[in-house]
Amino acid sequence: EISINFLWVEDGLQILIKDNGIELENRTKTAMGEIIEGYSAQDDLEALVSEFDGASLAALRDRAAIYSGRIEASKVPGVGFTLSAIFPNLKSLANEQE
Repeated sequence: EISINFLWVEDGLQILIKDNGIELENRTKTAMGEIIEGYSAQDDLEALVSEFDGASLAALRDRAAIYSGRIEASKVPGVGFTLSAIFPNLKSLANEQE
């Protein structure tokens, strides 16, 4: 499952995209009788220090930068993946275009 949230913050916009694929997969395995170990402290540590890279993510970051935006991607242990985009001055940039 994927959820997408748009939040207005002061003069900007934040977009949160959350994917809980790992959680759903573990739930399905548990329902089928498999034993799931969950995640470890090492998984938590890796999620805090891991940086995601790749052509698609780099392209998103470049596009966000055009509007003074920032993209952050992170893994959420035991749950899935989160992508956050923030455009802190979007309203003032829109007013400049008028």
